[in-house]
Amino acid sequence: MSLLHDLSVWLFGGTTKPVPGNITVLTTATRLLLRNPDRISWTIQNRSANFGALDASPDVTTAAGFRLNGPTGSASKVWYVDGESVGEEVWAIQDTAAGTWHVEEVIGYPEAGRKVPGFP
Repeated sequence: MSLLHDLSVWLFGGTTKPVPGNITVLTTATRLLLRNPDRISWTIQNRSANFGALDASPDVTTAAGFRLNGPTGSASKVWYVDGESVGEEVWAIQDTAAGTWHVEEVIGYPEAGRKVPGFP
């Protein structure tokens, strides 16, 4: 096995896998990520021409969410900084027209019966 595999098993109790995708974000709240407690990190980029916003709530608005300018605005969360919030739902909304956002999450896949060292 590789060093990265060994580190993943040591840190997360199993392997990890990136899950990329493109999502059309509407001018109404659009769910980008479902709740997943096995998610280790996520990165989201607004690739549209218009700005949008994201938030952990389906009540996201362009006035109250985290603003992501198009076409290069991005945001990310990782477990060792953001804790369990990484596994919560993520919602987005576009300002004036629907647009494509790129989403990549990294999911941990614990091996059967294996526990993360140092954790109950």
